[in-house]
Amino acid sequence: MSGEKRARLVRRLSRVGVAAVLVGAIAGFAVSQLIPQRYEATADVLVTPSPGATGSDVIDDRLLESYAQVLSGRQTAVAALKAAKSSLSAGEVDDSVSAHVVSGSTIVRVTGRHSDPEIAAELATAAAQVFTAQLIKDKSAVGPGTTTKKKSTATEETIDPTTGATTETPATTNDSSDSKSSEKTSPVQVAVSQEAVIPSSPVSPNRGAWTLLGALVALLIAVPMSMMRQTTDRRIRSSEALADLTGLPLIGAFGFDRDAARQTLATDLDPSHPRFEAARIMRTNLQFLDVDQSSSVFTITSSVPGEGKTTVAANVAVALARGGQSVILIDGDLRRPRLAALFDVNSSVGLTSALVGKAPLEKAISATRVPGLDVLPSGTRPPNPAELLQTQAMSDLLTELSRIYDVVLIDAPPLLPVTDAALLAGASDGALLVVRHGRTTQEQISTSIDRLDGVGATLYGTVLTMVPARGADKYGYGYGYGAPPAASAGRRADDGRRARR
Repeated sequence: MSGEKRARLVRRLSRVGVAAVLVGAIAGFAVSQLIPQRYEATADVLVTPSPGATGSDVIDDRLLESYAQVLSGRQTAVAALKAAKSSLSAGEVDDSVSAHVVSGSTIVRVTGRHSDPEIAAELATAAAQVFTAQLIKDKSAVGPGTTTKKKSTATEETIDPTTGATTETPATTNDSSDSKSSEKTSPVQVAVSQEAVIPSSPVSPNRGAWTLLGALVALLIAVPMSMMRQTTDRRIRSSEALADLTGLPLIGAFGFDRDAARQTLATDLDPSHPRFEAARIMRTNLQFLDVDQSSSVFTITSSVPGEGKTTVAANVAVALARGGQSVILIDGDLRRPRLAALFDVNSSVGLTSALVGKAPLEKAISATRVPGLDVLPSGTRPPNPAELLQTQAMSDLLTELSRIYDVVLIDAPPLLPVTDAALLAGASDGALLVVRHGRTTQEQISTSIDRLDGVGATLYGTVLTMVPARGADKYGYGYGYGAPPAASAGRRADDGRRARR
């Protein structure tokens, strides 16, 4: 790939990338707007050792994690929802409350989630309160390790000093092992140290992240697809690609015009209309073709039907006549003639009539409403158009017309379906190849050039049609032209092929 082609590819991919980023960003932002908002609020539960706790009761990570698990459980969430007087579906309940241990502390942080910021705050606070209340309630009951005061009874023998009688009286003593009583104690204390605050902004969706994701996804899809398209699409999509393929100058370029089918001729348009201006530009470029020779007979053809060759030929003929030159436009498409209907002239007498001697040449020619422009319609359709066009009579007719008119234009049929166009190009001074933007393929153009080369015809250059509006401005007046053709005009078809190689 040449440096110029590589630069064009980079520019094209850059444009595609920028467009993809913009579209993807807009799409990502739009998607984020459809996602329900979610708010989060947090409350803190502080866990501290009880005043009477011993060294073995020091709070460890496992205890804190177990508290966080309980706070994150479904039971706590249901109780919190009930306390907050809010109802959620089964799936939403599991995600409404969660908890985690704050690193480096004995704080368990509870998070409440809801589409309503107030309810999110209520959930977090309610969950923390429900948990601490339940924990305090559970530890208020007597549990293992609680000790009580125990008493033991015994008899004691005493002697009455007056009577000398002996009696037994009960004696109450404290068990030495239970000499101390202790109140029931809990190893830790829990309390809500920070209630939740109503959040001011949602935590999801993150519109910035969605926008960035949309732009990135679009970029990753668009650029590879564009590269694949550039490598697999063989259609002509730029004047540069056409010039690289043929090695010939671009004589003219006509933009896409939705009114072309209804107003084909430039005579029906305002002189400032872009299509009229494109025809004038092409008229100027034709004057510089093969300046070393007097060329006046041009065959205008295309590779396949539907590329706009008749419209180009008719409008250039009008522009030449408006420029003060005498012009005759020949309908060389004997299979599907259109010029008679286009210029509203009699089609019963024309080219075939003059070739077979049924009418003199001057009778076959029809004047048009454009001063200086005559038309030679096709006449009666013959059964053998190719045989008729390659006769000496056809060659003599062109010679005679070139003496009468300044410019002779031949609207020929397409090159690939039939051989008629190649025969007409070989009998004329040179040919112009019409190429439709975004439709004509590189293979069709190469084959067309080979057809012209086979009959020794000169291919002066190309004409690009149906140029989209977004790419037409760079040619000037919305339709434009390529590099000045004088430097390479008059190049033979074999020169063009050598340039391609």
